[in-house]
Amino acid sequence: MENEKNNFNFDDVADGICKKLIVRHPHVFGDIQTDDSEQILKNWDKIKRETKGGKSQADLLRSVPKTLPALMRSAKVQNRAARQGFDWQEVSGALQALENEKEELERAIKSGDPMMMEDELGDVLFSAVNVSRFIHCDAEQALSASCDKFIRRFSIVESLAEQQGIDMTKASIEKLDELWSKAKSVSDAGCSVNP
Repeated sequence: MENEKNNFNFDDVADGICKKLIVRHPHVFGDIQTDDSEQILKNWDKIKRETKGGKSQADLLRSVPKTLPALMRSAKVQNRAARQGFDWQEVSGALQALENEKEELERAIKSGDPMMMEDELGDVLFSAVNVSRFIHCDAEQALSASCDKFIRRFSIVESLAEQQGIDMTKASIEKLDELWSKAKSVSDAGCSVNP
């Protein structure tokens, strides 16, 4: 369509991509010598900001697409902030921030304010992603694996309840928690429970 309007063609697109690659990778195509990946990323961010007309470091954070899954977007935002020096020195700082956010969530829950609870829950999740970044775990993968693990354990709880003649919808939370503890030990041991 754009070619028919004489705006641009495929060659123009390919040329633009090549020029962008050359400009943003002076360590490959230019005279900058570095093997330090952190420095390469800082240079890349600086060049990208200059070529896109960005006026602040925050523009780099704002440019992370909102269409990404929230856990992935959080990690990208945090990585970009870290490259600008806004980061904890060790995982202990990230863990303490997570603990602080958990306490703020508890206060929000006590207040009963839905907006405050949502805001603080978001902060807890954002802080948990920051911890995952420090320990080099993909938060999206970790959460997906935890969902699978929960389903496996729930299935075991269901089997145990059926074996014991327990109606899960009428059982006390204490009884269900007891079954959950058994399911965890069975699941962690790699056993299965047959009704």
